Amino acid sequence: VQEYCHRFMAFQFRHGPFSMTNIKASDEYLKIGDRVIRSYPLVDIDEINLPSQVKPYTQMNINGYGIATDLFSFLTSVPHADCVVFNQVVQIPNQRKLLRKLQAKAKRHGSMPDPSNKIAKEDIEE
Repeated sequence: VQEYCHRFMAFQFRHGPFSMTNIKASDEYLKIGDRVIRSYPLVDIDEINLPSQVKPYTQMNINGYGIATDLFSFLTSVPHADCVVFNQVVQIPNQRKLLRKLQAKAKRHGSMPDPSNKIAKEDIEE
C-alpha cells in the first residue's frame, strides 16, 4: 500500500524505480523530476452550467451506425501525455428535505381544480 501511495503522489504508475525528490511547484504546473503535471478543469467552477439530465455515454456515428461511447473517451488520446488522471463528483441532495418539498408542491397542485395541476401532481408523486 505504501508503494502504491508513493507512486500515486509521484504520478509514476509503471513498474520500475521512481523518485519522490526534485519536486518543483509553480502556479501553472507541478514538476517531479523531468515530468510535468498540470491540471485542466473540464468545468468552470465559478459558473457551473450543467444540463438537468446527464447520460453516462454519448452517441457517435461510425459507418452509418450509432455507437455508444464513454463521455471521457477523448482522455485516452490527449497529445503529449504519459498519464491522465481525472475525477468527478456526484452530489446527492438531502433526500428527506427534497421529498418534503415535493410533497408540499403536490398538495398545492392537488388543491387547485385544473387538469394541468392534476398531471403535475401525478408526475411529482411518481
